Amino acid sequence: MIFLPKDYHDPEPVDVNAPATRWLTYLIFATSLTVYYMLPIWAGVFTEVFSFNSRQVGLLLSADMTANTIAAFSARYWIHRCHWRRVFPFAVLLTVIPNLLCGMAESFEVFLAYRYVAGLGAGMMGVFMYATIRAAKNPDREFAYAMALQVFVGALCLNGASWLWMTWSAASVFIMTGLVALLPMMCYHALPRSNPLTGNPGSDNKLSNSSAVISRTALFGLMAVGLFFASMNSIWSFMERLGDAEGFATEFIAFTLSISLLFSFAGALVPAWLAGRMKRIITISVGYVCLFVAIFAIGRHPAATTYLAALCVYNFFYSFVIPFQNGWVASLDRSGRTIVLLPVLQGIGIATGPVLAGLVVVDNHYANVIHVSMILLLLSYLLFFHMHKRTQVIPAGPGAGKP
Repeated sequence: MIFLPKDYHDPEPVDVNAPATRWLTYLIFATSLTVYYMLPIWAGVFTEVFSFNSRQVGLLLSADMTANTIAAFSARYWIHRCHWRRVFPFAVLLTVIPNLLCGMAESFEVFLAYRYVAGLGAGMMGVFMYATIRAAKNPDREFAYAMALQVFVGALCLNGASWLWMTWSAASVFIMTGLVALLPMMCYHALPRSNPLTGNPGSDNKLSNSSAVISRTALFGLMAVGLFFASMNSIWSFMERLGDAEGFATEFIAFTLSISLLFSFAGALVPAWLAGRMKRIITISVGYVCLFVAIFAIGRHPAATTYLAALCVYNFFYSFVIPFQNGWVASLDRSGRTIVLLPVLQGIGIATGPVLAGLVVVDNHYANVIHVSMILLLLSYLLFFHMHKRTQVIPAGPGAGKP
């Protein structure tokens, strides 16, 4: 059976802090969002190989995360009721098969359909990771390690995609994306059978009944996360096009994207050390200021060296702030059902960003993309700052770090 009986208690609960389970969550986090790192390459493929216009490209780049959002939102109602080990393999197949089929697609409509189905599968995969990490001892640290592995896998895929496209064909890029989604199955045995926060002996099962209500403080945090990802993805999706518009060589742009992901990897590891040592509002504030400066520099018709430096700063602090965002929102959730809304808002942001960017691009001029990204980033910070003010009055749940 897929669904568990009411008031189910796992007789042999999995230790979510065990190495195998932690590696499982890292692999899920890395592979379920591999698509994000592929977007600049996909933008080039859809534009140069299939001759889709900017609005079509924007819709295709947002399709995965739109479907991802739908899947993650629905998980709020089934994540505490289903048998995880029976649902997870289905989510993996739902991710892998459409990616493989994209290798044979040619029309915009077929691509769009496959991308939506693949996004549904990836969204289902991701919610298992979020619920499991929320039950860990130090969510900020776990999100940081997961983010580091995600960047590492994303960098390999980005480089691999560039090489595959030039060496073989565009189809091989999508096939690679599908095969990468199989990686979490290596640690399938470490997956909990049910929600660790509501399905294990000793957990507060009453929480599953009261968790339908989201605190206003957590809602501000979720909205801030959504705006942040919309800001980041509006510019990241067209980063290759921005470089091309400045006249940079394709090889240089590919090199810059690859090098910047090394900084992204470093940016993801730093929070693992800082977790619990500094207030989250301080680390987030520093990250947002540096991101604002980097985006501004990219939009000022930069020289090649400035473009490279700005992109490295951008990717470092992009990875730097996400673990603190996730850990902060997670600290406000005691049931494991609000945390699954994080990928919902992240998905909304990632899906909305390319669409907004595609709408404001005029005759291959990308200045408005920079403006959209900066405005969204500012709104996101204001919401986090307001959330910080509220947490000074309203205490967070047990295990919360410094707000």
